[in-house]
Amino acid sequence: MNQSIDTSPRPSFLDKLTGFFDAGNRLLPRLMISLLFLVAAIVKLFNSAGTAAYMDSVGVSGSLVYVVIAFELVVFFSVAFNKFIRPVSYLAALFCLVSAALFHNEFTNSTHLYMALKNVSIAGGFLLLASAFSHE
Repeated sequence: MNQSIDTSPRPSFLDKLTGFFDAGNRLLPRLMISLLFLVAAIVKLFNSAGTAAYMDSVGVSGSLVYVVIAFELVVFFSVAFNKFIRPVSYLAALFCLVSAALFHNEFTNSTHLYMALKNVSIAGGFLLLASAFSHE
């Protein structure tokens, strides 16, 4: 009886995890970055008057609140469902940077500083996402 022994290396946990994020999948990272935009849109929708007042208080027309909500929903659906990711990611990165500049520019206030850094970090994530989908 000739039994062959499989000597091929078994994939490690890290190999399996890396494979989960490889081209063609990327579902979890896409959901992780896009879910923020769904939640933000829902919160703004249910408090559109408050959001509009806050926008007005920093010199941005509160009448744009529904445009912002629509944009955030487009970002969510585009990224979550893998449609038009590259152009939407570039726009979302710009949106995050502009939002940081307009709404979180009081850097002596630690909350504003952290919120600005969060927006810059998310913009970086969108730029990585755009580059990951550059060939698609």
